[in-house]
Amino acid sequence: MTRPYKLWMFRAVPLICLLITACDLVSLRTPEPPSGGSGVYIQADTPEQVTENMRAAVSALSLDAYRRSLAPSMRFQPASGVVSSDPLWQQWGTNEEERYFASLIGAVSGQTGHLLTLTNGQYTSITEQQTLFEASYDLVVQHARSDRPRRVKGKLTWLIEQDSGGLWEITDWSDFVGDD
Repeated sequence: MTRPYKLWMFRAVPLICLLITACDLVSLRTPEPPSGGSGVYIQADTPEQVTENMRAAVSALSLDAYRRSLAPSMRFQPASGVVSSDPLWQQWGTNEEERYFASLIGAVSGQTGHLLTLTNGQYTSITEQQTLFEASYDLVVQHARSDRPRRVKGKLTWLIEQDSGGLWEITDWSDFVGDD
């Protein structure tokens, strides 16, 4: 009984090998580009990389890069007078900021020319894990929403802190009305 089994194995192995190679099951394929990831995000090992990531996130409209630049518990302080005119801003945080940026991306519909320009930027080290960044900003997003401006200018202050993993992120964001 063992003899016919060995004979069967002797004939089956070459046949299985032939079938595998004929079906291209073991051939190499061309790699596909990554899906869903952000090619604009640079690991934020410094506070300067956080500001660069924010610029790149706006330019590429990358929600992933934008999200990764904000601390999960980020606090936002709008320009004075904004809270009293619109109570929406009273509890604004990371989740609200992400939802707003995602809705902005949805309103773009293929337009280009998005830009976050930060001028007169100044970094002030507070501690080894905290840096204050102050700058004037000019934000341009070519969206299709008639109820929102395409260009906004002002001044901002970001408190950028190092998290427990060593990466930097924005923990506090204050917005001020600009001089221009």
